[in-house]
Amino acid sequence: MSKKIIARLQNRNYSIIFNQDNPSFLDMEKSYNKLDITNDNSFEFNPDRKLEKDEWYFVTPNTEQKNEIIQPYLNIISSSDGMNLITSKEYPFIRAICLIEKNDTGSERIILTRVFPRFFTLSKKILKWHDGPELEKQHSSVDFTGSIDAFWNGSMLYFKSYTNIKLVFPGLETFYRIATESEKNDFLQKDFFECLNGYQNVSIKTRNLRKIAAVLNNIDWSNSNIKQKYINYAKKYPKLDVEITKNGKLKIDSNKDITNIMNILEERIYTTPITGEEREANSITKLD
Repeated sequence: MSKKIIARLQNRNYSIIFNQDNPSFLDMEKSYNKLDITNDNSFEFNPDRKLEKDEWYFVTPNTEQKNEIIQPYLNIISSSDGMNLITSKEYPFIRAICLIEKNDTGSERIILTRVFPRFFTLSKKILKWHDGPELEKQHSSVDFTGSIDAFWNGSMLYFKSYTNIKLVFPGLETFYRIATESEKNDFLQKDFFECLNGYQNVSIKTRNLRKIAAVLNNIDWSNSNIKQKYINYAKKYPKLDVEITKNGKLKIDSNKDITNIMNILEERIYTTPITGEEREANSITKLD
């Protein structure tokens, strides 16, 4: 098995920190926090789902997405003979520290720790005392926490915060896509909706643009029976404040209208079977 601990730099280049034969490699490898990822504490990435402390998101890239998001890291294993060890000038530009593994059968693994500005310590002199005063010089350093911000197991990428890792995994934004201007206009002009002030005058914020991108291909917009089911759903939960026009359509004049309608389109609202309470689901992840 081939292993490397490398630095991902701000300019998207990579430098080797430790090769496998370096005495410090094993110490750093052991310093990583224990991974505890199970089916019970991992969930397909959905920005609207708030994770608990021990929970993980995951995405499953297709071949094209893997080539863009993951492959640059894996290429280091096969091409690292020509790579240089990290230099002192590169340390301030480290954005991630990664343990990369690949064996002869093709099995691969990446453990990644993000490095943030607060992790850097510049060289300084410290006045210490023990039996007497002592002046000690500390060299510039990077704090290695051992925390795991992302983990690739060969087929799925696990992470806890999209915001923290998007910088070091270009292409990951495909899993957080927002609707284009054309898609937004197409959505507003669906026969399900009526924009009384004209669809061109509806301003939609990023969160709802992402939701529009997600539902565009998941609903049969040409099916009048489906449309009526959504209308009936909106009538069942009037507290959502979704207005139905005289033409039997869902009214859209503002971003707030979109927010309310998305609760209908995503079928987030439900009535509990025992207490009869009306509740909003915090996730729309489909159960297996």
